[in-house]
Order: sequence, then C-alpha cells, then structure tokens
Amino acid sequence: MSAYFSLFKHKFITLLLVLFLITSCHSINSNNANNNIDYLYIFYDAGETLSLLPVIEKMEKENLKYKILLLGKGSLNAIEKSNFTKNIININKSCSNDFMIGESTSRENKMNEKILHEVTSCYNPKKVITGLVSSYQSQIINYYHHTSKVKLIGFYDGFSLPDLKIITPFNNKLDQILVPSNNIYDFLNEKNIMKDKVKIVGQPSIDKFILESKNTDIQKVKKILNIDPDKNIITFIGGYGKEYESVFQDFVQKSSSIENSFFIISIHPAVNGKFETDIIKKLNLKNFIVIKNEFPTVSLVTISNLVISQRSTVGIQSLFINVPSLYFDIENTSYTNIAIQQGWSPQLLINKNNFRNEIDKILKKKNTKILPKNIEEIIPKNSTEHIYSSLLIK
Repeated sequence: MSAYFSLFKHKFITLLLVLFLITSCHSINSNNANNNIDYLYIFYDAGETLSLLPVIEKMEKENLKYKILLLGKGSLNAIEKSNFTKNIININKSCSNDFMIGESTSRENKMNEKILHEVTSCYNPKKVITGLVSSYQSQIINYYHHTSKVKLIGFYDGFSLPDLKIITPFNNKLDQILVPSNNIYDFLNEKNIMKDKVKIVGQPSIDKFILESKNTDIQKVKKILNIDPDKNIITFIGGYGKEYESVFQDFVQKSSSIENSFFIISIHPAVNGKFETDIIKKLNLKNFIVIKNEFPTVSLVTISNLVISQRSTVGIQSLFINVPSLYFDIENTSYTNIAIQQGWSPQLLINKNNFRNEIDKILKKKNTKILPKNIEEIIPKNSTEHIYSSLLIK
C-alpha cells in the first residue's frame, strides 16, 4: 500500500510539473506575442514627437500595431495630452526600473549597457522609426543594427542643420533618413552621411498648422484677448535657457516703445512663464500679454501681423499661412535655418540698432506673398502621406 501511494504521489507531482511547464510556456508565448509589434517610435524631444503625431494618428485610424518609446522630458510633455497615451511604453514598468525619463540633462548622455539591453528587449518591432537628436536614440539603433533584421528609419524634423556630433553615430546604421527640406538633404550628402538613403518628405507639423489655421476664428480670438482691431499684433514665441533670457530681455526693451502694436508672448511648453511674466510686470507694460496654454500657438500666429522667435520652427510654419517672421538671437549665434538662408525671414542680433527699422519695414508689407512659387520643391506638402507611405511595411 505504501509503495502504491508512493508511486501515485510521484505520478501526481510529475503531472503537476508538466501542467506548470505547459502553463508557463503558454504565458511566455502570450507575453512574446503581446510584445510583437509592427512599428516602434523612439522620441527624445518635443519637435520630432509633435511632427510625427499626424502620422501616428493615421496609423491609429488604420488599426496598425505600434508603440511609442519616450526617452526625454520634451517628448513626454509633447504627447501626454494626445490621444495616443495608451501606446506609450512605460519603461519603468515594462523594461527597466533604472531608467528615468527626463533624468538626462544632455543629449550626449548615454545609457549603461544593462539599461540598454533591458530597453531593447522589451518589444520586437518589424520597423523602428527614430528621431535623430540624442545619444540614447543612436545607442538603441546601433543595438538593433547589430542584433536583428529590423528595418531602421531615421526622421529629422528640424529646418536648421543637424548637430554632427549627435547625428554621425547614426551613419550607416539606418536603412533610410527622412528629412523635411532640401537644405538638410544637401547638408547630409555633403557630409557623406547616409548618402543615397536620404529622402525629402516635408514636415507634417506644417500640414497640420495650415489646417488648424484655416479653422481659427480670428475675430473670436481677438475678442477674448481684448485686442484693439486697429493695432498690429506681434507674437513672440518663447524659449528657455540663458541665451534665450538675454534675447527676451533685449526684445522687450526694444519693443516697449513701438506704438500702435499689441505683443503676445507665447510661452514654451517646457517652462511656466514666470521669467517673462516677472519682466513684463516689473516694466508695467500694458500692451504685452503672456499666454501659457490658454490658446494653441497656431491661433496666436494666425491673428498676428508678425512672429518673432529666437530659434523656433514656428517662425517657418507661420510663413506657410503668409504671416511674416523674424529671428532674433544672441550676437555670436551659429544658428540658421532654411528660412534665414533663403531670405524668407531676416535674422537680427541683440544689442544692435536695426530692430525697430526692420519691424516697421515688415509691418508695411502686409499681405505680400512670402514664400516662392517653387516652395513645394524645397519643402514638399502632404508630408504626412509621404512619410506614412515610406513607413508602411511592404
């Protein structure tokens, strides 16, 4: 009887073990299946995130399987109010307990090997679409390049020339780079970066900007802001950092004496606007107003006669709705972009005396066509469609 019971006990334990292994294998396979996705987006800053949101929206409508990996605070701020938060990968829960979004203060900072392995092991994509602005992104692309057959696509959203220190590590790792304009295309070819694999696709944020501008009720916005309809409206696009603070202070000093004008300060989403508000209150400027998030930037630009910024892409977007823009920067700036290079937007420097004359000159040219007739050869329109078709898995 004892021997029979012992044999029964042994078989029962064996059966339990087999059932456990079957259940475990099923669970592992289910998890792996859940981690198999078609597209993985990798974002670091706000610009590339906002630029590709229209493409992601189209994928959402087509029920394509994708996930979004956020590596920087800018990308998190840009997407947290969107409709795509359910597809954001929570790195701390899903991948690595050691990685904190926004912890890095430099685009050149790198992940340690442990975190890199954990992050890249989270999901199994067929195609990776990455921004090209941080070392985090180049590390992940390098990992995929050496360990899998995943298709790797780079997207550069800016109209200013890329930082070679950041973009060079992507060279020969990507299957294709998508860029917004021919000046970026020419620059990458000149530097022999991804030669013959660069494609000009335009900028989705411009398409969206044009559409949202058409839907802006100009009179309603002016009424809410209590702006005299006879005054010129000048919108200053905010930024952040020490150089920006110098620019803003000089801008306010030079602008405060401009008559018959109303100034809107549109605060950058990464800051709270205290710096700008304190300066305007201290100087008791009645014709200045600070807007944080009460109105979309596109609405403020649409009602404006002129847009001024230090280095914002909004200065280019505004040109597509025929609102002139001006760039205002520190004296030794190296910043430029396609609008400055092509002469569509002047670039002025602080501590110079030509600011007022340039403002007057621009305001007198109301309703003058700004962009050239061949603009679509320089920056293609229907960018969302161009990028979407480039990304589709064939």
